Amino acid sequence: KGRAAAGTTFRVGGFPMSLTGQQTSWDFSAGIMATANNTTVTISGYNPGVVFADGSSPFSSPSLTFALNQGECYVVAGYTNTAANLRGFIGALVQSNNPIVLNNGNLLGNITNAGAGGQDIGIDQSVPVNKIGQQYILIEGNGSPQTEIPIVIAHYNNTDIFVNGNPVPIATINAGQYYMVPNANYQGVCNQNMHIRTSQPAYMYQSLAGAAANETNALNFIPPYGCGLPDTIDNIPFVEKIGTTTYTGGVMVFTQQGATLKINGVVQTCAEPVLSVPWETYYITGLTGNITITSTGGVAAGIFGKNGNAGYAGYY
Repeated sequence: KGRAAAGTTFRVGGFPMSLTGQQTSWDFSAGIMATANNTTVTISGYNPGVVFADGSSPFSSPSLTFALNQGECYVVAGYTNTAANLRGFIGALVQSNNPIVLNNGNLLGNITNAGAGGQDIGIDQSVPVNKIGQQYILIEGNGSPQTEIPIVIAHYNNTDIFVNGNPVPIATINAGQYYMVPNANYQGVCNQNMHIRTSQPAYMYQSLAGAAANETNALNFIPPYGCGLPDTIDNIPFVEKIGTTTYTGGVMVFTQQGATLKINGVVQTCAEPVLSVPWETYYITGLTGNITITSTGGVAAGIFGKNGNAGYAGYY
């Protein structure tokens, strides 16, 4: 995410997990890197029952404070053999005196209770609080309803969440709390999309999957949309590959309503309107190689795929 990723105040995101006992694999994780010397970082606001992994000496603490110099990293993690670790670190407050960058999520986990066979990596880079917004468009991936869930994380108290233009909030959450928007709110024919508006700036993550199999799950940080979106994504390299392995998947795109969307110069069809806002979405499969997405309006895109029990996702 480049320079937009650096800041001094963040909220931690990840899968809200519901299955205990996966201590040999499932976890939460957050990695912090300093961009300047003499950086002091404090993490607070999480469930005090959270147990952090530290080799053979796990520990609990109501907050963590540590010092870093430029380029140094600090990683916190905890396994799901402790009930508080399932969801208790989501929404934790990360603050620093100098700009830092944050990667967060789950090195292995899932949003469902699929068991030991339904797990994958769900980690994405975050942005600071001053870069989040109030308007979000999400496009459903190829997973089951249990894995395709938007996750809203509040930074401010009394954050109302509105879905698909409904004037009545579906939920109200306070600072550090999260809400999982039910999958049934995805709508559409050509593809399934959802519009989410919050009364105050909030973080948005999307749990999605490359196939109905629970073990193809992934986690994307979703940026807010607005007039500042580019009209070109150039390029997404080897869209169907990770290394030498070929995956089956696609691209999810949203752009302004009525805009002409092209992929490698080919005009795309079957746009799905987004309820209550002048935007539309596309779901395109069968792409190979390097792809360039252009639009006559602002555009953003996500990718997803699967190969057997492996899945991936990303966002541009």
